[in-house]
Amino acid sequence: MKRFRFRLEGLLRLRRVEEKRCLSSLRARQVEVADAQERQRELNSDRGRTIESLRRLGQGRLEMEEVLRHRRYLISLENRTREVHAEVIRRQSALIEAQRVTARAVRERQLVERLRERRRDDHELGVRRQEVRDLDEIGSGAAGRREAIG
Repeated sequence: MKRFRFRLEGLLRLRRVEEKRCLSSLRARQVEVADAQERQRELNSDRGRTIESLRRLGQGRLEMEEVLRHRRYLISLENRTREVHAEVIRRQSALIEAQRVTARAVRERQLVERLRERRRDDHELGVRRQEVRDLDEIGSGAAGRREAIG
C-alpha cells in the first residue's frame, strides 16, 4: 500500500510558524494596551486624590503657594492623561491590526490543512479502490482455476 505524502507539508509548517508569530505579536499588543490603560487609570486616580487634597485645603487656612502647587500638578496630570489617552488609542489601533493579521494567518493555515485532509481522503479512497480491484482480480483468478479444474 502506498503511503500518503502531502506535497505541501513544508508550506503547512510555514503557515503554522507564521500563525504562532502573529499570535505572539497579538499577545504583545494586548499587553501594551492593558499597560497603557492601567497607566490611564493610575493617572485618573492620582487626579482624584489631588482634587480631594485641594478641597481639604479649601476647608482650612489657605496657603496660596500650596494651592498653586496643587494646580500646577493638576495641569501636569491633565497633560499626561491626554498623552496616555493618545497612546491607548494608538496601541488599540495596533491591536486591531494585529488581530486582522492573525485572523488572516489562521485562515491561511486552515486552508492548507483542509487541502491536506481532502488529499488524504482522496488517497485513502484510491487505496480502497485499488484493494477492491486487487480482490476482484484474485477472485476472478480463483474462479477461473475452479472452472479449469471442474
